Amino acid sequence: MAKGNTQSLAYRLYPLNWFRLGLIDKYTLHYFSLGSILGGLSGGLWAISAIVLKKTLEGNNFEVTIFSMIGPVTALLAIFAAEWMRGRDKRKFILWSGLLGRLPMLAMFFISSSGIFIFLAFLSTICGSVLTPATNSLLQTNLTRNTLGKMYGWLTVLSTATLMISTVASGYIMNAYPDSYHWLFVASALLGIASSSVTAKIRPRTTSYQGERTLHARHIPLLKVLRTSFLVPLRSNAEIMVRNRGFALFERNFFLYGMAFMVLLPIVPIFLVERLNISYDEAGMALGLFSEIGLLIMTPIFAVIYDRLHPVSFSRWIFLLLGFYPLTLLASGYLSRATNTPPIYWAYIAYLIFGFGMAGLSLVWMLGSIHFAGSDDATPYSGIHMALVGLRGMIGPMIGYLIYSYLGPRYGAEAVFILGAALFWLASFLMWKLYRDIRSSKIPDPSFRVATPAPPA
Repeated sequence: MAKGNTQSLAYRLYPLNWFRLGLIDKYTLHYFSLGSILGGLSGGLWAISAIVLKKTLEGNNFEVTIFSMIGPVTALLAIFAAEWMRGRDKRKFILWSGLLGRLPMLAMFFISSSGIFIFLAFLSTICGSVLTPATNSLLQTNLTRNTLGKMYGWLTVLSTATLMISTVASGYIMNAYPDSYHWLFVASALLGIASSSVTAKIRPRTTSYQGERTLHARHIPLLKVLRTSFLVPLRSNAEIMVRNRGFALFERNFFLYGMAFMVLLPIVPIFLVERLNISYDEAGMALGLFSEIGLLIMTPIFAVIYDRLHPVSFSRWIFLLLGFYPLTLLASGYLSRATNTPPIYWAYIAYLIFGFGMAGLSLVWMLGSIHFAGSDDATPYSGIHMALVGLRGMIGPMIGYLIYSYLGPRYGAEAVFILGAALFWLASFLMWKLYRDIRSSKIPDPSFRVATPAPPA
């Protein structure tokens, strides 16, 4: 009898039983939740990597710029990876890309050179172009559409909470032991492998687009495989952009948001180290506590709002909010003098704003392509979304670096941060215009066929 009561108590305490979910939704979220916790711990240990490169490995500004470009540029591979995954079981892609992507990080235990550090980070990041489209496909396949925002919000809260803890902890550890990045990054790799292994256990629901493969490798000459692997994704994704005008305009506007993010990417760690003289524990607080607590607070709220709004309408407010992040960071010195407070306090506020914005942005990032895919396989849509990250990642960080180098440390940061804010707000305005055209039916949208129509603005 006691055993039955214990099981009943455990059942009631299990968080997923607090939601009204179907069996497949609950089963999927169980594994995704475990994967998100492990992934958050892994990501938190890696979060201060740019600061390590600049502060401990003494990387120059150009090396910091190259490092900031690695993730975005390798995302260009997403359209090719997504095409190979189309119609195939995504689990093996998640498993092997997670394993192969983290193996180079195990060599971090032995390195102390900024150049080798960047090279290993590049090798590790390549496989990220496979993980996101594959994960998106599993979310689309297994989770009910009308609760997708809330369920993804739940997963984001889990990963954010664990990322926050491990980022703050890694900052304090690095502050006390500057060479501890060796084993911190190795631990990040092992946790990442565990995260991918758990997520790969999810059995996908049967769908109408399974088996619709466009690329094949068996009994085909290698050169033809390579040629079709390059040409078919380009042709297929061009057709999607022409056919789905709403998605094309959404990606155009998202591209401008991304350019804002990219021009800031190499300059922010340079600004933190050179202008604010940030310590590792302060970096852990900014990148871990304040940034992630913003995510933690706002993700459940934004998840509910996301399910009630159109993704385009939702995006315009998020981009508007994010514009205040670079301006607050830039003004930290002036505000500290005006209020007689340390400038790092205002940097914390800037990262709190950033966390609020990224809470909403993470929803649009993962779920926007699923919305515009409608009843089609979301994998190529996610591939396009990631590949455009690569395109802006090739030019955005370098633009930020060149402006900073040309104008110098005194005025370079000001120019880059103001440009970033302007691009955020331009993207917000264009999202507002796109939403108006969708509501007036000037631009077709899948929400009027497969989802609840958006309420008036």
